Amino acid sequence: MAGNKRREDVQALVTEMTTPFGIGWEIINYDAGELFQHRLPAMNSGPLVLYAAETIPDPSVSRMYDMDGIPSEANGFSG
Repeated sequence: MAGNKRREDVQALVTEMTTPFGIGWEIINYDAGELFQHRLPAMNSGPLVLYAAETIPDPSVSRMYDMDGIPSEANGFSG
C-alpha cells in the first residue's frame, strides 16, 4: 500500500533479487481504500499482490480457504 516503508523495502529487495533472472516488475502501490474496497474484491489488482492478512482465533482454515469466500459475480465480489 502507498506509504508503507516496510512494504516498499520488500518490493525493492524482490526487484533487486529477481532482476538477474530477467524478471521485471511494474510496482503500483494503491492506498488501502482503493486496494481493499475496489481492486481486490473485483479481482482487478494484477497478477501479484503483496499485503498482510490478519489471523483469526478459529484454528481451522475453513474460513480462509472456503469456496464461498472466493470473490465472484455470484457473491458481488465480496468473498
